[in-house]
Amino acid sequence: MRRAAIRRGLAAGFLLHTVSVLWLWFRWDVALRRTILVWMDMPTSLIYLSLAGRQLLAASLLVGGIQWAIVGAALSYLVGRLAEPSKLA
Repeated sequence: MRRAAIRRGLAAGFLLHTVSVLWLWFRWDVALRRTILVWMDMPTSLIYLSLAGRQLLAASLLVGGIQWAIVGAALSYLVGRLAEPSKLA
């Protein structure tokens, strides 16, 4: 059961990041979207900070997506651990 929750957390983190980045990329001004992408994916954005254009988009989708997938999985795991009944009682 916990593995399924972790997989869902991975998928949800990656999907939410992808939707957010694509919405930002196509709806916001060029200067603002770069700034927001860097802050949204901090600290992994330091890896692709020198890129521009479509390379920046691809790197953010991949590297930032992996970062947020890990965050989603970790949160799913922690919430699952906290929701378990205590074995001490």
